[in-house]
Amino acid sequence: CEIINTAKCGKCVASDDEDGFVAEILNLYENRNELKKLGQNGKKYLDENLSKEKCLKMQIDLLYDTLKEKTAKK
Repeated sequence: CEIINTAKCGKCVASDDEDGFVAEILNLYENRNELKKLGQNGKKYLDENLSKEKCLKMQIDLLYDTLKEKTAKK
């Protein structure tokens, strides 16, 4: 739920809360503007934080830092 809450892009319900799940689905079905806003928020968060370029940069940085640590230990 952390990313969903941070991005304000959806609703979180406990996995064993069937009634809560159904209630949230019905709420979003009845409130299409909220559903649309959640979708827009998700797209914005994805573009700003999880784009292919950003993920690739995070992986390269992690690899670089790991190599730097390994060579510093020698």
